[in-house]
Amino acid sequence: MDAMKKKVLVIDDSKATLMLFEGILGDHPEYDLIGPAQSGEEGIKLFKLEMPDLVCLDVLMPGLGGLEVLRTIRTLAPEAKVLIISALGGSVKTVESFLEAGASGILAKPFDEDALMENIRRLIGS
Repeated sequence: MDAMKKKVLVIDDSKATLMLFEGILGDHPEYDLIGPAQSGEEGIKLFKLEMPDLVCLDVLMPGLGGLEVLRTIRTLAPEAKVLIISALGGSVKTVESFLEAGASGILAKPFDEDALMENIRRLIGS
């Protein structure tokens, strides 16, 4: 693996979202897609193993939800960059709770390639 690549871990139980990430990041060789993890528990294991530059994290998943995963990641690595990917429509209460827990940004589903790449570049550069 090229040492200059930025590692992006995707934690999302949606196969469609995971395929979208694979397609988009596949067009951007400067990023290395880690995982994907389809549960919060799997995501935390991969996070500890890979220490990625960015975590793209779903909110609603079976088992550990996004907020619990975010808090765990923050405990493991307070400087970690975590982009919340959510179809919740960005309700103010939800957004506030994630920002208070240390989210680096929030991207609403469905998203397009431009919105995703803009967020990734803003958080970890290219």
